[in-house]
Amino acid sequence: AVRTWNNEYNRRVYSTVFSGRAGLDYQVSDHWAMGAQYLGSLSKPQMDQNDHTVINANNTPTIESLINSKSSDFKKLHSNAVNLHSLLNLNNAGKNISFDLDYFNLDNNINRNFQTQNSSSTNIPIINGYQSATNSGIQDINMYSARVDLMAPLKWMTLSYGGKVYLSETNYDNQYFDTTTGAPVFQANQSNVFQYLENTQALYISGNKKINNKWDLKLGVRVENTQTKGNSFTLNQIN
Repeated sequence: AVRTWNNEYNRRVYSTVFSGRAGLDYQVSDHWAMGAQYLGSLSKPQMDQNDHTVINANNTPTIESLINSKSSDFKKLHSNAVNLHSLLNLNNAGKNISFDLDYFNLDNNINRNFQTQNSSSTNIPIINGYQSATNSGIQDINMYSARVDLMAPLKWMTLSYGGKVYLSETNYDNQYFDTTTGAPVFQANQSNVFQYLENTQALYISGNKKINNKWDLKLGVRVENTQTKGNSFTLNQIN
């Protein structure tokens, strides 16, 4: 049999957001400056949605069945970013060395509830046609990085080189509950808890040469080394 699904949904999305930024720089001496910066954000997005589906049989106006669904999403996102930086001029010819330390954190709490009901063409509920569930997730991300860059103007070119170390950790806990009977029943096959780690070390060197008023030449090389580790606590498996 050929069936046509006509879907209509109404969705409302709204959010409250608070964010701020603050920075401070201090000139220690004629050749040395240092500072710090903070960025923070807190948001609570929410979405409500109603779905109405009409199923027609054999490409005719005859209504075979109806599906009505409701869902609500609630999130709470909180992020923090901190930067510490320093710039040291080694001479008056433009030779300098800079340092940066960065930290970033994101907490994301997600909750979703939904119910769906299959009905006949006369809107009478079908036996075993009701399903309800709730889904919650907790995501926690932490990132750390340290970077040093050195610029050395030479007579025939400007040389830049430096290195960076980057560390990140992501933890996620997703839980799914079937609430069709009115009492939440944990669904292990639709839930997941895992941790992901990533470490990267990088070195680079580049040279820039101004040939004339129209042309610049820049050559460089960068090498990176990355280690990753994924730990699924649900599957008891490490990759």
